[in-house]
Amino acid sequence: MNPHKLLPTFSSITTSDKWYTYYKANAEFQLDIPWQRGAEIREAERNVIADSLAAWQLGETSDGTHLLAAAKNYARRIKDSKYVDVIQLFIKEEQRHGGDLGRFLDLAQIPRLQRNWGDTFY
Repeated sequence: MNPHKLLPTFSSITTSDKWYTYYKANAEFQLDIPWQRGAEIREAERNVIADSLAAWQLGETSDGTHLLAAAKNYARRIKDSKYVDVIQLFIKEEQRHGGDLGRFLDLAQIPRLQRNWGDTFY
């Protein structure tokens, strides 16, 4: 059985409690990535996507400081303390994505960025 079928659909998630449950469950049900197969990307493809993937990977590994600050302000306004917990789980999931994407970049021999102009906006 596919454990992802147990997760709620986005259209059924309407509260912070449901989002919290979604992110907790999603963290438990990760598919195996066949890293041993390598990047499986042709040089022409690599050349087209390298800059974008590197910038995206950098963004996915952000500590989420600005997002978390905004979430805390919003949660106070709407009186939903669980919202901050949800955003923390969201940031953690995005960081996991960034880790996976970083591993792909390494396999594809695409250098990781330390800084990008897109990382300066908030």
